Amino acid sequence: VEIDTVVLHATERGALWQVKKVFATPEYAVSAHLTIGKRGEIICHVPFEKRAWHAGVSRMPDGRNDVNDFSIGIELLNRNNGIDSYPDAQKAHLRAVLHEICEVFDIKFVVSHRAIALPQGRKSDPVGLDSVEVAQACSEALLIW
Repeated sequence: VEIDTVVLHATERGALWQVKKVFATPEYAVSAHLTIGKRGEIICHVPFEKRAWHAGVSRMPDGRNDVNDFSIGIELLNRNNGIDSYPDAQKAHLRAVLHEICEVFDIKFVVSHRAIALPQGRKSDPVGLDSVEVAQACSEALLIW
């Protein structure tokens, strides 16, 4: 399957060790390709060419379901409460990663988790992330926020 979408998430956890623990616990049945920490640390959980379980029940605006099948999931360490910020180092590394992904894959969409999760309103992440900054990193892709 051709990867053409990047889904951005917030971890809803405060520490990278917590995220790694959840992704390493099979009972949670959740994963992402990458997590970017507050200082810009990048953890690869799943290789890009493999499916990660990050989008859950989901649908793209073009009608395609099962977004995990054709997307890369990037988690940002953030409590997703509207108070926890996205530091400059984290945003800079996100932009760099997005730029590289868009260079390697034919990315047509960069979407927030909230934009694709079903039923609508089930997810809110990534609360507080500036979509304009995200759009600059992958200018050829359609941003759906």
